[in-house]
Amino acid sequence: MASVSKNQRKASGTKAPVQVGNVTRLIIPCNHGKHAYVTDIKTGKNPHLATSSDEFEVSIAANVTAGQTNKLLEEFNSLASKYPNDGWDKLLDRLVEKEVIVLP
Repeated sequence: MASVSKNQRKASGTKAPVQVGNVTRLIIPCNHGKHAYVTDIKTGKNPHLATSSDEFEVSIAANVTAGQTNKLLEEFNSLASKYPNDGWDKLLDRLVEKEVIVLP
C-alpha cells in the first residue's frame, strides 16, 4: 500500500498533491478502503475522507469534471487488484451506478 507520511498528512488541505515516486496519485487508500486521501486536481488539496461519504463522491466528481476519469478508473482498478478484500471494486461500481463516474 502506498504510505502517506506524517508530513503529507499535515499537508492535507494544502496545495500539495500527493506523489508516489514521480506519479501524482488521486487516491491514497487508508484503513482498508474505509477512508482515502483524494487529491483534487484543480486545487491540489488532499482531504482525508470516508469512502462512504458524500464528500468522497464530490471529490471524485470534481476530478471527473477536471478530465481525470481515465486516471481515476486506472487507480480504482489498481487498488481493487492490489487489495481485493478492501472493496475498491464495489466502491467503483457504486460510483458508476450513481453516475459520479461515467465509463467510457
